[in-house]
Amino acid sequence: MILIGFGIILRIHHFANLPPDVFFGTDSYRFYRQAEIIVEQGKLPPIDTGRWLPSGRDLRTHANTSSYLIAYLYQITHKVFSRVSLYHVATIYSVICFIASAFILYLIASQFAGRGYALLSVTFYLFFPVLLERSSVGFCDRDALCLFLILSSCYFWMLALRYSGWLGFALRSLLGLSIGFLALAWQGVVPFAFILVLVQIVELVNHKQKHAPWEYFGFLVPVFLLALLLTDMYAFKITPGIRIPVALTLWVPMLSMALLIGVVLILQKTGQENLLNAPVKQIAWIAGVFAIGGVVGFSIFGDWDTFRTLYDPVGEIERSSNNG
Repeated sequence: MILIGFGIILRIHHFANLPPDVFFGTDSYRFYRQAEIIVEQGKLPPIDTGRWLPSGRDLRTHANTSSYLIAYLYQITHKVFSRVSLYHVATIYSVICFIASAFILYLIASQFAGRGYALLSVTFYLFFPVLLERSSVGFCDRDALCLFLILSSCYFWMLALRYSGWLGFALRSLLGLSIGFLALAWQGVVPFAFILVLVQIVELVNHKQKHAPWEYFGFLVPVFLLALLLTDMYAFKITPGIRIPVALTLWVPMLSMALLIGVVLILQKTGQENLLNAPVKQIAWIAGVFAIGGVVGFSIFGDWDTFRTLYDPVGEIERSSNNG
């Protein structure tokens, strides 16, 4: 516990020595500037006309969750402690997120190996060199927030394995919310989300599990709603003002999982669960729904240029170079 306390002090001891409006890392200044805009205007404008002149920066296609979190934390804190400034909140917000992530790591590790090993895991986590700089006072980037959301999603998934029914549905909904907010904060969520989808698909086809297929909608719905309605990061422009999600990022695995939930529900209703008995049959079902999900995804979300890039990437690059 002494080492854990020292790890926290190590991150905040230089707080009083930071010059005004100085941060570590270039992205920290971007998130802080956007937080200022949110505090002043209530939300971010679609285009930041003060950057990437003359056209401006399209904020709809960038991860701005950290800026909103900083702004909202400031507005809440400022009502209680009027002397706290937005800069104070921005400098300390990474430390808060990292300490929260360390607590989640403790909960995860204690499930596997008990409290002693959990404390040891948290100690190594606090002193890991790469994380030390990016979770200290003055670093206003999204790294610590993403760590918190990733570990939270792992923890909720572990709990969802243990419970079924409406409690299992609620835990998978919390898992979906964690992944959804992670998608808003970081575009690198795609491979991590894909792993979680694949693991849950394996759970789903193993009908010996004590989880009803409808429970898995608790994971899908929050991710779809958050990533579709609150951001354009997973979209590309077809005509001015119209954006559609790109099938090859988040949507094909999600659609495939939704399709497989429907298949399992039908098999259960018709008493044909034996079609999921053998591992070979399970693999065939998984491959089949991914193939159908890919076709549906391209039909709804994709276009022929995206599809052509898949089977002829070299030719597509050459065509783009010639057209340029």
